[in-house]
Amino acid sequence: MSYLSRLLGKPETVAQPFPSGSAHWYAARWLQWAASTRYAKSAIVDTSGAWAHLNQPNDVWFLAGSFGETVTRKCAVASKTKLFVPIFNIWLYEGYEVEGYDTYHGRLLVNDEEVAGEEIIIDQAFPVAGVSGNPVTETASEVNMTVKGMWKLLPPLPQGQHTIRITAGAGDDFNMDVTYKLSVKPRKLIYKK
Repeated sequence: MSYLSRLLGKPETVAQPFPSGSAHWYAARWLQWAASTRYAKSAIVDTSGAWAHLNQPNDVWFLAGSFGETVTRKCAVASKTKLFVPIFNIWLYEGYEVEGYDTYHGRLLVNDEEVAGEEIIIDQAFPVAGVSGNPVTETASEVNMTVKGMWKLLPPLPQGQHTIRITAGAGDDFNMDVTYKLSVKPRKLIYKK
């Protein structure tokens, strides 16, 4: 797609320079997904789960944190779908660095059971082509980004109701508490025509 398409709000998929299926590949794809909607309909600022389904790929379901708020989101996820969860993350324009990264902390609970995350640090800049007004790059221009944080790729959850809670913080400056109430259903029940 072109810059003009992204300017008009049509998302694009950008090939990532990481091995398919690797943790880096999922994190880069997550950032591209987060840039695929305008701020007003971003899963990151969503307070109910109404926008969680937007631009989700077929092979994985991306969850989102928040910009420091406490929110509860409800959404349906197709069975047999992996979940990629950001416990905490920081994205930066190429060449920038963040102070105090070592103060960041996070916790992931799946149905009240703590699940360990995996630290992923991508110092090699990769392209992100978001739509105009997205919460990641804010522009429709392709931007080279880096990302670091704690993530978890969860295997598909069984059909039924599940709760995923993500809490994270960084010193006294940032605290986030996001709860997902997931209803896992057969794909045909979610994507009816």
